[in-house]
Amino acid sequence: MKNAVSLVVAVILGIIAVLAVQSYVKTQQAKYAKDMIAVAAASYKIEQNTVITRSMLEKKMIDKKGKTRDQVAWSEAPSLLNRSVQKTFNAGEIFLISQIGEEVARENLAQKVEKNSRALTLGVSGMTAVMDMIHPNDQVDLVGTFEIPKVETRAVPLPDGRVGKVDVTTKEQATFVLLQNVTVLAVGQRYDKDATGGNLTVLVTPEEAIYLVFASQNGAVTAILRNPEDVSDLEGIQVLNYEKMLDMAALEGLNQKRKQKIIEEIKGGIASEEIIETD
Repeated sequence: MKNAVSLVVAVILGIIAVLAVQSYVKTQQAKYAKDMIAVAAASYKIEQNTVITRSMLEKKMIDKKGKTRDQVAWSEAPSLLNRSVQKTFNAGEIFLISQIGEEVARENLAQKVEKNSRALTLGVSGMTAVMDMIHPNDQVDLVGTFEIPKVETRAVPLPDGRVGKVDVTTKEQATFVLLQNVTVLAVGQRYDKDATGGNLTVLVTPEEAIYLVFASQNGAVTAILRNPEDVSDLEGIQVLNYEKMLDMAALEGLNQKRKQKIIEEIKGGIASEEIIETD
């Protein structure tokens, strides 16, 4: 009987302790919430000039005492939609009113897509200086770099002392032109002429779209900017691999063509009175 009473008392004390802890936690949470305020932050990295969408916003709690007037409160987050960022925001970085541009007029991209064509967004790469200068309505060439499977037959020693042959599959990196003279519809999420710095949305045919999707899933696609008045296709561009890249004779041939081109431009008056170092 005495043991039973002790057990009941222990259970009651345990319940009281749990209730006390819960009460303390709720008190601390209430105190914490009272001292904190919700602000709007970037849910992932947002490049400069990108138009803000709902998926880019996340709530972040900060100390009320540390909030500045320039930081956007979470209750004001809807006002950020369809406005562009004037700097690159990293994931978790709080939006500042002073670094948000005016509202961007939203166009219907579908209306820009010609009949029998498709709009395709590519995560392209390229030299930063060039990528930052590609705008909607520019023309680009798309170049792909891939690891191409290659089967080699190699000689191997057999247990009986003879030499046998076995096929070994390796991968060789190669680069070649995918498509030429492709029209850029949008950069990032903007379609105006000043948009720059972001994924490219290009105008292609359905067949080209499937080709580019496969290419982007299995390698790297690079955009090369070209003159809008140059609509001719380049011919005779070969696949480049390590063996051809290390061909010094071919490299010297490229340099000779470049020198000849510069000489012709000077003689034609295009680069008159300009000294050009070629060596």
